[in-house]
Amino acid sequence: MDQLRPLLTLLVLNLFEFFGLVLWLRLADDNNHLIGAAILVAGLFLERFTVYVGMVRPVTQDQRAGLYARRFIIQAARETLIWVVWLWIAVTLSDLNYVAALAFLFVAMLLEHSADVAEHNGKVWHFYLTNPTMLFLTAVEAVGATAWLYLLDRQQDAAAVIVLFVAFVVEHIFQGRMVEIKPPAAQTA
Repeated sequence: MDQLRPLLTLLVLNLFEFFGLVLWLRLADDNNHLIGAAILVAGLFLERFTVYVGMVRPVTQDQRAGLYARRFIIQAARETLIWVVWLWIAVTLSDLNYVAALAFLFVAMLLEHSADVAEHNGKVWHFYLTNPTMLFLTAVEAVGATAWLYLLDRQQDAAAVIVLFVAFVVEHIFQGRMVEIKPPAAQTA
């Protein structure tokens, strides 16, 4: 079972983020912005918590699960705000909407990913900003998400969901390689 843990964790965390985004976008299209944002926050929270439980430390061995939960809620809320602004850019701007949305998502997610990994690894927030792996995984997510929206706008739903899910899998494989797994005594909340 321990050999399957990384694969199962990867699958589950991708499903949480994937379904959170898909449901959020569907609800946003129906003008249910608040409910959609709440679902996205929940999906992103569960994505992070899955990594924590599946890979970092079993909750049953951790006295600080509440501290981590608060951290994950804040991170999920920040990322939800990024996705909301990204969608606003994509649907509001005219000629360059996808290019502008892609550029925004890349820069915002680079900051978010760098801060998240740095916080987990005990580094300063900007430590990973120029890291080639961080740049790559962020580009994959930004391009994949923007391609997802572009394909949805052209009623190519099957291709859209495949592109989004594959982008998340690639992103999370590379991001997972950057997260340092520390013994319990060395981890900080």
